Amino acid sequence: MEIDENPRVCSFMGASVMDLISYVDRFPEPGETIVGNNFRKGFGGKAANACVMAARLGLDCRMLCKVS
Repeated sequence: MEIDENPRVCSFMGASVMDLISYVDRFPEPGETIVGNNFRKGFGGKAANACVMAARLGLDCRMLCKVS
């Protein structure tokens, strides 16, 4: 197997977001506020998800995104 001396870098540009997820027992009625019974944070965004998966496949990855 030949070793590539100039590895290619996979670059991603786009959204990287934090999802705030609240779990409830039922859907609220229109205009109703209900209290959740569990809460968690998740990370996502199309570019972020693609970058993570490419890195897990062994590619050398970089990502450019706006943080706000």
